Amino acid sequence: MHLFSFDRDSTVAVKDDYPASLIPVEWVRYLAHETEHIVWAHGNQKLKEEADIPGDDQALRLYEEYWGDPVKHVEARKRAEMEDWLKNPGKGPDPDIITALARYKEDETERPSRAQRVRLVGNLHPECKKFIVIDNRYLGYIKGWLHYFPWDFYNLFDQLGSLGTLT
Repeated sequence: MHLFSFDRDSTVAVKDDYPASLIPVEWVRYLAHETEHIVWAHGNQKLKEEADIPGDDQALRLYEEYWGDPVKHVEARKRAEMEDWLKNPGKGPDPDIITALARYKEDETERPSRAQRVRLVGNLHPECKKFIVIDNRYLGYIKGWLHYFPWDFYNLFDQLGSLGTLT
């Protein structure tokens, strides 16, 4: 099972007349609902409704379910968490993500950065074999993630003939 995280604007086509450089929203729906893969929206959150997939709000809720309130982490244990994370970085998200989530929880207009959102989604799904991000902005620097520009992902699908073969 793979984890796919999609941007929306300039990446996913939600109208019928779209250039071949964009991913049809139907492909995102297909991946999310017709395969075993996990699919998230990290960009414009309209994609959540258009493809019926989770996004930022669900990531915050899952974070709180798995690791607790990010605001309390930041307020009460920031230094201890930093020291613990530096000693054992595999125990949940790094402090950068925790701080960004705390700001987002306090003020929903201050979303974590694009890279932070992608990294968080990866932390929420450690069971996945591959982590694939599709975005019109380069995100290939995110450790552990394979980045595709939308036109490259489109061509890959066209060559394979089915997203189900992405195993």
